[in-house]
Amino acid sequence: FAGLAIGIVEGECTANSFSNLEEFAKQKIAVQNNAQAITPLAEHPHIAAWRKAFKAFGADPTKTRSSAEAIIRRLQKGEALPSINAIVDVYNLISARHVLPVGGQDSQNVTGSVTLRFAAAGETFLPLGASELLHKIDEGEVVYADEQKILCSKWNYRDCEPAKISNATTKFVLFVDGAPGIEKQKVEAAANDLAATLEKLVSGCKASSRI
Repeated sequence: FAGLAIGIVEGECTANSFSNLEEFAKQKIAVQNNAQAITPLAEHPHIAAWRKAFKAFGADPTKTRSSAEAIIRRLQKGEALPSINAIVDVYNLISARHVLPVGGQDSQNVTGSVTLRFAAAGETFLPLGASELLHKIDEGEVVYADEQKILCSKWNYRDCEPAKISNATTKFVLFVDGAPGIEKQKVEAAANDLAATLEKLVSGCKASSRI
């Protein structure tokens, strides 16, 4: 994946709650309106780049969509952005605004270093929302992983349950995923926007971004 750029946003907050819900609602409406203008969605350069990347590691992008495509498709159907918690809601907002996948983990539940790598045969992970049933990972798919577990399957398709950002999260690490063919400057702008928006909208939040 030559030319790949990933934005990293790290931060902490006093509480995973909104400090300015009115401003978030205003930005959410603007993002939902803008999503309607992205047509045809498959031809947007960021979506096309991500479809190509998914195909490259063996995933069918018409069945397993990047998180950015999934969010924008939801908005184009007239549905609202999902309401999970303040940190997640903000990064979904930024994902839709910049048409780039964004995801992340509660950094206090991440063990050691985070690596973006190809999965080995026989690996499993506990998907978001699951309690016990492990999900088989396809050999060769791209995953985020720490030193003990897979954090996200198919690059940015589905996060894991053990390190999810919950209502109790106060420290986090987020990833803004570029793909080959997406300019580094676009990824950097989205990461900067994410850090600034978190500080503006989440209670007592301090965040920094880097590529």
